[in-house]
Amino acid sequence: MALLNPKAAEKNIVLDAHVDPELPRWLKGDPTRLRQVMLNLMGNAIKFTEKGGVSLRVDRRGRTESGAYGLHVAIADTGIGISESAKAKLFGSFSQADSSITRRFGGTGLGLAICKRIVELMGGTIGVDSELGKASTFWFNVNLPEGVEPAATGDAAPKRGVRPLRILLAEDNPVNQKVAIGFLGPQGHSVEVAKNGVEAVAAVKVRDFDLVLMDMHMPEMGGLDATGHIRALPGPRGRIPIIALTASAAPDSIQRGLEAGMNGYVPKPINPETLIAAMVDIFGAVEVSAPPAAPAAEPAEGPADPGGSLSDRLAGGSVALDTSVIGTLEEQLGTEMVGELVGDFIETSKALYEQLMAAQAAGNIDGWGDAAHSLKSSAGTLGLSRVYRTALAIEQACRAGKPGEAEPSTSVLGELLDEGWLLLRERHPVQAGAGK
Repeated sequence: MALLNPKAAEKNIVLDAHVDPELPRWLKGDPTRLRQVMLNLMGNAIKFTEKGGVSLRVDRRGRTESGAYGLHVAIADTGIGISESAKAKLFGSFSQADSSITRRFGGTGLGLAICKRIVELMGGTIGVDSELGKASTFWFNVNLPEGVEPAATGDAAPKRGVRPLRILLAEDNPVNQKVAIGFLGPQGHSVEVAKNGVEAVAAVKVRDFDLVLMDMHMPEMGGLDATGHIRALPGPRGRIPIIALTASAAPDSIQRGLEAGMNGYVPKPINPETLIAAMVDIFGAVEVSAPPAAPAAEPAEGPADPGGSLSDRLAGGSVALDTSVIGTLEEQLGTEMVGELVGDFIETSKALYEQLMAAQAAGNIDGWGDAAHSLKSSAGTLGLSRVYRTALAIEQACRAGKPGEAEPSTSVLGELLDEGWLLLRERHPVQAGAGK
C-alpha cells in the first residue's frame, strides 16, 4: 500500500485494504513472491482505473488436512472490465485484451503470465472475474501453514539490516530530515544532511559516503540533476549507490531515476522497513540486534479515532489526523522526538503557507506548486490526511499549468491547517508549545 498510494493519489483514486481478522498474524511462505504478485495485480488495477478506486482483500478460506490456511487474495477495481473472449488468453505471455488498450495504457500481459507461474509454483490458482465495462476482480488462492513470530525465538532475536553506513541525506524538508535520522541513527548509521542537490554534489566531491538518499524534488537542484552530476565524477565517488526518496511511485518517474543512475527508490512518507529493504538490496543483509524500544505513546486526549477504511481517510471523511501514521512514528522514534517534529511542523508549515499564498497572489505558479509540495510531504509524514490531499491537489494543478484548478484547494488549505495544528497540539501539548 505504501508503494502504490502515491500513484493512486496522482490519478485521484483511492486504495482500500482489508485483512481477515480470522487469519493468523504469521504465515509461512515466500513474502517476496507474494508481494510481487500483489504489487503486479494492484499496479495493473490502478493503471486501468480512471475513477473510483482499488480494493485489496485477504480472506481465510478454510484449512487443509495438513493444517495449512487457505489464503484468498482479491484485488477489485472500478476500471474498464474485460470481455469473455479476452479472459481466456489474459494470463498468456505478451497477450493483452485489446491492442487499443495497449496503446492507451501501455504494457503487455507478461506480468500476468509471471504471476500465474509464481502462484502455480506455490500450489495455488489464479483467475479473474470481469465483464467488459463493469470492472474486474483478479484473485489468487494459496495454502500456507501457520508461522512463528520471529521475535518469539528469543529476547534478542536477530533482524535483517545492513552494516553501519556513512549516509548523505539530500532532503530539504526539516521534518523529513529528522524522521530519516531518527530511523537510521539507532541502526548505527551516521547521517549528514544536504538541503538541496547543489550541496549534495559538493559533499560527495570532498567527503566519503557509502550511500546517498536523494530526494527527487529539491530547490536549486533536484535529485535527477544531482544524480547526473555525481555519476559524472571520476573514480569511486561517481559510483556511490543512490536511493531515490520520492512522493511519486509512478513507473515513468521510477524509470527516469534509474536512467539517471539511481540504484533504487523508496516512496514518501518514508516507511523504515521499506528503506531498510532497499538498503539490503544494495549492500546485502547482516543480522542486527533490535534497538531499544522507544517509549510507548500516551493515549491522546479528546475524541477517539473514529477509524474507518483507508479510502474514507483518503477521501477526507471525519478523520483529519490518521492516528495509525503518527502512532507508528511514536513507536519507532519515541514520543519526545515526535513532539519535536510536531513543533517543527507547526512552525515550518506556517511559513510554507505564507509562501504559498504569496506565490498565488503574485501569479508565481512554480512557487505556488513548490510550497504545496513541501507542505504535502511533511503533512503526510505526520498523518494529516486532509492537508496532504489538499496540498497534493494544489501541486498537481500547478505542475499541469492550471492555476484555476488549484484555487479551490488553496481557499480551504488554511482552515485545514488550523484543524491539523490543533489536533497535533492536543496529542503533543508540551513539545508543540514552541510552535504556537
